[in-house]
Amino acid sequence: MTFEFEARRAITWVRPTACPANAETLKVFSGYDVGDLALEVGVTKWNGTEAPSRDALNKLHKDRVGQEINPVVILAVNGIRAWLFGPNSQASVVGPLALDHAQRLM
Repeated sequence: MTFEFEARRAITWVRPTACPANAETLKVFSGYDVGDLALEVGVTKWNGTEAPSRDALNKLHKDRVGQEINPVVILAVNGIRAWLFGPNSQASVVGPLALDHAQRLM
């Protein structure tokens, strides 16, 4: 799995206690914003054979939002496929998308 983001900050995403079994949290990237309310992208490797559920991605989203005031998007990656969830936690999961397409959207 290869992905690249140009970000102001990249930190290791420590696995939360409510992390779904098929998710392996990797990094959190923060964008550029003068008001310091930049978008955060939480990247997780999805190891399941099925697409990640809305519930699974919502758990990861809720964990990140609980720690920050920034808008958060979860990017779940499985090989060359990707799914996006957020920043609106009431929305549906978007995907599967080609990984490079998901990167361009971010």
